[in-house]
Amino acid sequence: MNTIEDFEYGQFVIYDGKVMLVYGVPYDEEDEGYPDQILLIEENSPRVYDKEEEAEYTKYILAPASDVLKPSGVNVSEDTLRSFFRIDTTPWNLCAEGLYPFAKESGSFVLTEDDVDTFLSHLGSIDPVVYDEWQTQFVFNHHVRTQKEDPDHFTLIMVWNLMKDDFEWYDAEEDEPEYIQAI
Repeated sequence: MNTIEDFEYGQFVIYDGKVMLVYGVPYDEEDEGYPDQILLIEENSPRVYDKEEEAEYTKYILAPASDVLKPSGVNVSEDTLRSFFRIDTTPWNLCAEGLYPFAKESGSFVLTEDDVDTFLSHLGSIDPVVYDEWQTQFVFNHHVRTQKEDPDHFTLIMVWNLMKDDFEWYDAEEDEPEYIQAI
């Protein structure tokens, strides 16, 4: 039986038959906590405004940790890895299909120019949750390689770091064609 110690922020889980993301552990003002309860969010959870707190937050679900299932890592094909890194699919979709989280032994693929172009075409609409998972798989599990004989070959992490530097002023509708061409 799971307890709150079994989960960490950003982990994909199954609750009530749906794929959810662990958003945190709730607390109360008396600092007594909510024993074995975790906060979960669904894909595309709306933002809500709390008038009393004068703050906006992501709508969450409070769930007993004992009712939350942790999917185990699975080996996936090169095609599945490629679709994930091209942002052709999301970890939400893959988890629903039983293909996420990826096992570290899943291997890797060689990034092509077409893969980078496809990634860039999604750049303006990448959900932060999706990017966090993408970066985790890229940085820690090393599922993506570049061609060693091409020293000038872009990597997705390089592209993303360029975007992050300017993301505050980037406007997908106005800047996308020129900005992506510049990158």
